[in-house]
Amino acid sequence: LNFLLSLGEASKDLGWARPMALIAWNSVASVVFRSLSPSIGTMVAREQHLEGNFRRSHGRLLSHAEEVAFLKGAETERQLLDRSLHALTDAKGWHSLVKVRKDLADQLFKFHNLLAGGVFIHIPFMMSQHLTEAERISAFR
Repeated sequence: LNFLLSLGEASKDLGWARPMALIAWNSVASVVFRSLSPSIGTMVAREQHLEGNFRRSHGRLLSHAEEVAFLKGAETERQLLDRSLHALTDAKGWHSLVKVRKDLADQLFKFHNLLAGGVFIHIPFMMSQHLTEAERISAFR
């Protein structure tokens, strides 16, 4: 409701073209940012899959520790566990970087809205030639 009232007031001074251009610009920018955002669900699913593999390998070693020791398979089991752990830590590290990138893009989008509002609404209003400076300042509320 507040948005619609503000839009109505802005359209009285500026006409409907600028507020509608601002809404269109935000819609386009939102679609672009959303399309570039990674899917958090697939990252979480991959992390859980790798963590499950590591836990399963570790549990298998605990269950069969006596047989592994008797058959001198400690080095093979260590390599399997190391490979599983490295895959998990690499995925978690990469996913952390992707999440930071996504958070930065979200913050940029929020800041972008302020800049776009200034470009579409405030700058043309402040640059209008038919008002004196005193009229412009008193009308700009």
